[in-house]
Amino acid sequence: MSQKYKNYHLQNLRTSVMVKTPVFYDDTKINNTNGQNWATIGKHVLGLHDVRPRLGHFTNPWNAPSLELFAMPALRDVNDKLSDLLDQRAHELVALSARQNRRLAIMWSGGIDSTCMLSSFIKNSNALDQLIIYCNKASINENPGFFKNYILNKIECQDVTSLDVTDEFLNSCILLHGDPADSIYGPSMPMYCDLLPTEKHLLPWRDNIQLLVDGIVRRGASLEFGVWYVNKVSDNIEEVGIYNIRTIADWWWWHYFNLKWGYSILRPFYGLRKDRRPTLTAGLLKSYVETTFYNTEYFQNWSHSNLPRLCSDPSQHKIDAKRYIFELDKNKEYLTNKRKVESMAVDGTRYPTYLDQNLRPYFLTDPGVTEALIELLEQYTG
Repeated sequence: MSQKYKNYHLQNLRTSVMVKTPVFYDDTKINNTNGQNWATIGKHVLGLHDVRPRLGHFTNPWNAPSLELFAMPALRDVNDKLSDLLDQRAHELVALSARQNRRLAIMWSGGIDSTCMLSSFIKNSNALDQLIIYCNKASINENPGFFKNYILNKIECQDVTSLDVTDEFLNSCILLHGDPADSIYGPSMPMYCDLLPTEKHLLPWRDNIQLLVDGIVRRGASLEFGVWYVNKVSDNIEEVGIYNIRTIADWWWWHYFNLKWGYSILRPFYGLRKDRRPTLTAGLLKSYVETTFYNTEYFQNWSHSNLPRLCSDPSQHKIDAKRYIFELDKNKEYLTNKRKVESMAVDGTRYPTYLDQNLRPYFLTDPGVTEALIELLEQYTG
């Protein structure tokens, strides 16, 4: 019976849409060095739960590709203003909400990305009853002035723990959240924070591989792991040939933009489904991905076109988004001092170990899951 379950998961993992890393919470022994490296990526690289390339190769132990729904557009240089793109996206989704008679359900953390998104709807919609806010006390504490002035007694609010992402919910609501906005702003500064005071993060990455490795080792990784991971990402950059990945900061921008985009979009499915077993129909998954607020060609091209300034000065991180919010709330403190923090956290031990192609979650406690993962990690060639 155990072999039957393991075989089921071996097959399932090859079409999975997300496999969490670190794979194990304990010190489960993997003898294969490459498999051991993969199983621990999430311990050593900031904010990483799954790694899949939208462009080029970045082999994983499951031989599972990124979904076509996450495909990267052909990148081109644009002169768009972020504020115009935010207005445009709000108009698009407000119109879609009206046509489909689906409310706009906004996961608001109080952070920059979700507040910027919510601001776009407040600025561009005359029907705030189309909106429903999902938040918690931490959201309010992160941005109390905004909550008091623009949400309280003006927009319907629900506790985020009541949110259950099912077919029924997505048939009645368009679910919106702040991911993957981090990706378009270059959020990985903690991976090279020791380089910021001397501006070494602006050095050419090809001539400073050791600085990239050092940034990973500084977070507790072995030198062997650091070299392995930096080489994998660097090989992907060279293969794809994106011309403007020049600096160490650019390298980390690409790391998020290409390798972390998909799982960021799927974040609400990690721990916000009450019944862990129902599938999500293909049509609703497609609709969900396409209506994810920041998942558009024009936001991605804006990011690509503004790369030289996005990651250069930490004091200016997300300044375009903060200025957009300031146009609405006139909160100088938030504009000047607000920085990215972890928002609306979900206990990592509650994350499913993997999501299959229908977003059905599986856990290490499910029969055969651990055995299947160990077998594939032991076979992984890197």
